Amino acid sequence: MFKLESKLILYNALTKGFIILILGTIMLVFIDSISNQQLDVRLEDKAKVFINNFSEKDLSKELKSQKSFTDYNILKEEYIFLQEVPISLKKGKSPLYKTAFKVLANQTSEYRIIIYPFTFQGKNYTIEIGQNSVVIKRIKQTISIIALVIILISFGISLIFEIFFNRILFKPFYEIVAQKIKNVNNPLTYNHQLISTSTEDFRALDLSIGALMDKVSSQILKEKQFIANVSHELLTPISILMARLENILNNNRLDHHDSEKIYSSIKTLSRLRSVVNSLLLISKIENNQFKKPDKFQISKVIEEVILELEDRIEVKEIVVKNNIEHHLYLEGNESLVHTFFFNIINNAIKYNQPKGSITIKDKTSNEFYYVYVIDSGIGMNKEGQENAFNRFEKLESEQDESHGLGLAIVKSIAQFHKIDMEIQSKIGKGTTFILRFPNQFLFNSSDFF
Repeated sequence: MFKLESKLILYNALTKGFIILILGTIMLVFIDSISNQQLDVRLEDKAKVFINNFSEKDLSKELKSQKSFTDYNILKEEYIFLQEVPISLKKGKSPLYKTAFKVLANQTSEYRIIIYPFTFQGKNYTIEIGQNSVVIKRIKQTISIIALVIILISFGISLIFEIFFNRILFKPFYEIVAQKIKNVNNPLTYNHQLISTSTEDFRALDLSIGALMDKVSSQILKEKQFIANVSHELLTPISILMARLENILNNNRLDHHDSEKIYSSIKTLSRLRSVVNSLLLISKIENNQFKKPDKFQISKVIEEVILELEDRIEVKEIVVKNNIEHHLYLEGNESLVHTFFFNIINNAIKYNQPKGSITIKDKTSNEFYYVYVIDSGIGMNKEGQENAFNRFEKLESEQDESHGLGLAIVKSIAQFHKIDMEIQSKIGKGTTFILRFPNQFLFNSSDFF
């Protein structure tokens, strides 16, 4: 998977590369023609210069006696051949250009040649000027290298500018994704401040996300209000029913069979009340009805939870190892954090093996304070780990008392205190809860004592 920015850069690079390939091919195809045309013009200019400076006196006796004159440079890169033509020349006759092999000083080479006719003092002459093809090839090679270097430099510069421009262009988009989607844990606290951008499409995206968050927030508020109202309304009749059934149960005239039915009904109502209270707690936490007035030691809360769950630990003969080494203080709601650790450690007991073990340890880093709760229990599959914090989601076990809200409460408390959580688990090998407390909310005792 590629980012849109990378795809655009790759597309433009491939497009430019394809265009460069076409231009290079065209250049190689026409460079011969262009080079020959330029050389022909040069040869014609030389012929005209020679003719303009021509005088019979300069030719000495050789031209008069031999009717021709040949001259060439030491490297045989260029030669001039002049001869008198006995036949009359047609007026306005154009010069002739050709490529042919010539022998100069017993050395055969290929030349580009111009044969230029002219008349001087009533006599007809032709001047033949040849340019060695080696020079032409050098010129072609030089032109090709210069053109290739210019094209590659232009391609590199344009690619650098394009990468730089795309980063500037897509910067608002990445800010929208990071600030308006990824880092939004609660739509109710969504920041509607628009990201600065000059691109209309990104502004429309920003506004659309904001409108969507408003709709989601509205639905969440309605859901929370509904849960809170229903929970409050249910608590009263549940309490009344439980009181009436307890009064009936105290009647000595009831037989054993009826007493068991009433006791079972009271137990069911008790579980229902527990569910309602859990939903109310979640609703209050999510609605920010709790404050964070306390500064308390995390290790002390863990010790209190272990002591509170001592009976359950003894029943399953579980070995608990409390290896907490750092005694840091957290600023928050101590009651909620107690419930937080209670539910996590209680889960580690509930889904553990008989005579199993629970290890609680910690460590610190530059950003977080880590607490690990490791059990040797039945474990969870990948789907179970993903759904562990969902409401009314519970593992398949022999535990009838669970109603699937313990970890949902844990999740709400974690979000309220900005605690990150991770579950690592394997079926039959146990589960590890990794809790990350941000360092900005932690203190040493010397900070306030």
